[in-house]
Amino acid sequence: MAGKDWVQLMAGLRSTLINKAAARSRQEAENFPEIVEQRRAKILAEIGAAEKLAFDPAMSDDAFWSRTCTKPFYAHRPVDRIRQHEAEMQARLGNYRDFLGTDWEPDTGRQFRAFLDEVMSERDYLEKVVKAARTLAQTKVARERTFMEWLLAGADPLSWEGRRKIYAKLASHLGYGAVTTFHLMMELGFAVVKPDQVLNRLVARMGIMTEYEVRNERTGTRRWHPVESNMTTAMARQLGQNDHFNWSLQRRMAEISKATGISMRALDIVIVKMGQVDDEANGYARTICGETPLCSLCEAKAFCDLGRTGTTKQGKRRHVPAI
Repeated sequence: MAGKDWVQLMAGLRSTLINKAAARSRQEAENFPEIVEQRRAKILAEIGAAEKLAFDPAMSDDAFWSRTCTKPFYAHRPVDRIRQHEAEMQARLGNYRDFLGTDWEPDTGRQFRAFLDEVMSERDYLEKVVKAARTLAQTKVARERTFMEWLLAGADPLSWEGRRKIYAKLASHLGYGAVTTFHLMMELGFAVVKPDQVLNRLVARMGIMTEYEVRNERTGTRRWHPVESNMTTAMARQLGQNDHFNWSLQRRMAEISKATGISMRALDIVIVKMGQVDDEANGYARTICGETPLCSLCEAKAFCDLGRTGTTKQGKRRHVPAI
């Protein structure tokens, strides 16, 4: 796609979310316009908040931790379910200092057991949060700097090399998975997207990603690996663990961001919400591009492989530049 096609694709997706995803049907839109308008306002507010999200090198430790402490729970879970518990999780997990005591000791700690019994029974994810809090706290004591200062040490967040270093440091020290680490970076204001199963499936289906570069660091050779356009959820999830795909995806989304003037965070929101399960509490009453796409409702179909042809295809490939 040329730059102007990125603009038209994203404009069509955004308009579809506002005009079609906010109503379960045309009948509902006609009979209950006030309800639909309330949903549209929520969608616009979420997109607007994503656009305003900015990187803050002076971010406080509490703000940093508040974005960090719930991210593992979003892995492979319906977003509406996690959002229902977000406030309570923040109330219980929001102070990283609390995790230094024995109350949060995995399995034996009183607070650890209470969280599993009363909030979410996700032991593995909770253990990751405990480990992350203790790691960050220990790093702070040892180096006497804020979490953000620690994260940015020796890395330029405006360069791809710098973002790779930041990603590697977070993944190594916190022990979060690939998708969760990108998710956290995005919420901290870095210019990345999270390569989750929904985003991966849709960028392939729409023709945004048709291949990715695989580089041999030892020999310097590289090859282009095709992206299956009609992928299953399992295939999309597996791609999110592929380092080569993930960084090619970041570069492609940065290209779209530059062409459209839309932030990476907002791009993530607009594309993912097209294919995510219904989240009516936040305005999304209907999934447009789910397992069974509703192409007839999509205002971006003229700029999407699936919408143009009625079937996904590889088509003419366009190289994603190496990072």
